[in-house]
Amino acid sequence: MRTSLSLLCILLSGCSSLIAPPNMLDTAPKNEEALIYPDWGGEVKTQAEQPVTREVTPKRSETRESLQAFLQRNRIEYQLLPGNHMMIHLTEIIHFKTASAEVSADSTRWIGLLGDYLSSREDIDIVIDGHADSTGTSGFNNSLSERRAEEVKKQLLMSQVPEHRVYTRGYGEYLPACSNRSINGRKCNRRVELTLIFTR
Repeated sequence: MRTSLSLLCILLSGCSSLIAPPNMLDTAPKNEEALIYPDWGGEVKTQAEQPVTREVTPKRSETRESLQAFLQRNRIEYQLLPGNHMMIHLTEIIHFKTASAEVSADSTRWIGLLGDYLSSREDIDIVIDGHADSTGTSGFNNSLSERRAEEVKKQLLMSQVPEHRVYTRGYGEYLPACSNRSINGRKCNRRVELTLIFTR
């Protein structure tokens, strides 16, 4: 009897090692906010259980206030994004002609002003997202959106913004801001958007 109990204990303890690990999909983002701000992983908690907090150091607060004052002074529209990462998204959109990556004169002016400001800031990174409308093939639009982002990057580098602080991405036609069924909608989608990230 004692031998049988010992054998049973050994078998039970061995089974614990055979329990399947948690499905990684259980830790995947459950909504768009979690996807945009990739702070997920490990134990999944609801917003009520773990409210979003943002540590604002005196230095970071000073940087944010300085940047916001600059944007307001130059009438560059923006919004402060929610989340654990302090970011400002410029709602001042850079638009393009069909099949073109040339930055307009109006956009060049304020991009130059922004570049002059950012060239002296070591605590702000710039993410440049290029987009296209649905005209043409997906391969062409992918390349075009990347070229648009690179063209805006080139404008910033001309203002002496350090290259290692500028990141570009091209989304092709896959993240439209408007419907591609109308002329105005396609014009809306031929764009570049900038996001400024506070690094410290």
